Amino acid sequence: MPCFAMASKDSLRTNSGTSNIPVSKGWIPVHAVEAPAEATSNVTPVTITYRVQILALQHPVNMESVKVNGVDGKIYSTKSNDLTRYYMGEFNDLGTANQCREKLVQNGFEDACIVAYKNGERITIKESLSILGK
Repeated sequence: MPCFAMASKDSLRTNSGTSNIPVSKGWIPVHAVEAPAEATSNVTPVTITYRVQILALQHPVNMESVKVNGVDGKIYSTKSNDLTRYYMGEFNDLGTANQCREKLVQNGFEDACIVAYKNGERITIKESLSILGK
């Protein structure tokens, strides 16, 4: 919810109450007013994560015993559209995910690629960078 403030001769009135802050008459910019706690408590934080996809197969295989030199981490799998996709790692930044992808390529996973998630839902890398302001 937007936080608005209006100044009168003696006080500042916001949508969260009155304050004794001396200001000049008229509207003041939103960035000059701290939003009330109840206005921000309903906001769901956005979490962007990255994984490295190593395979996409029509017939699932057991990947539990697969070890990759220089890469630590669990192998995840998801099934959608008749494909089982296998991923390695979960990273908070694209640079670290790319380092993992490079190690996987060196270990024979030439088609390894980075995929992005917003709050657990797959999105494009471009969308993730836009959300992060990059």
